[in-house]
Amino acid sequence: MLLRKNRNYTLAFKLNILKAIDQENLSLPETSLKFNIPDAAIIVKWKRSFANFGVQALEPKGRPKSMSDFKHKKLKSDPPLTREEELLLENERLRCENALLKKLQTLIQAEEQAIIKLRHKFDLDLLLNQTEMARSSFYYHKKTK
Repeated sequence: MLLRKNRNYTLAFKLNILKAIDQENLSLPETSLKFNIPDAAIIVKWKRSFANFGVQALEPKGRPKSMSDFKHKKLKSDPPLTREEELLLENERLRCENALLKKLQTLIQAEEQAIIKLRHKFDLDLLLNQTEMARSSFYYHKKTK
């Protein structure tokens, strides 16, 4: 048993192994011994991936190495905001929330209108299930108009 575990293999290395299997007619155990690969199942996986998806399937996966550098960088903190700036930001957040709620209300009303129009064609329970609207909500909004 070989002691290489959790190793990342390059694309060139994988292609070299697959080429050696074809050219030298090596068996899987011979190949794993020759190239110091702990399990022949890895080679089987590479062969299958290469046959089904081509060279892209053999490219190493995982996080890019630059991600590890990000953890060590110290994040700059913004200078503290004045009371006026805090109030301006809160005002902007509230305006955004208000605009979103208005848009959501128009979407709910459009959904209700669609249910009313389709009610003659389909069962109300089916329409309410498809739109995930409660029956009570539908009748409440219908009554308030």
